[in-house]
Amino acid sequence: FVFEADVYADGGVTLTWASSGIDRVYECSAAEVNARGWRSFQAFDDPAQVPVRFAKLWSGEATRVERRIVTARGNERWVRSMIRPLAPA
Repeated sequence: FVFEADVYADGGVTLTWASSGIDRVYECSAAEVNARGWRSFQAFDDPAQVPVRFAKLWSGEATRVERRIVTARGNERWVRSMIRPLAPA
C-alpha cells in the first residue's frame, strides 16, 4: 500500500492519507493507526535505529526500512518501506 504522513521532530507520525491496502497489512484502518499511534504497531528489534532513520528523513534523504510490526489483531508481519520526504524539513 501507499501512504503519506506527517513526521514530527518528537518522533510522532500522523498518516494523512493511505491507500486501501493498509487494512490488509495492519489489519485496521488508517484512522485506527493514528488513534493508537504508529509506535504501538512496531516490534522494535533495534529501537536505536528509529532516531537514525528520522534524522535521514529530516536531512532530506530517502531510506529503506525492513521491520516487524504487530497488527491490530496481534499478528506479526515483516514489512518493507521505502520512505522519502516530499518536502524539506
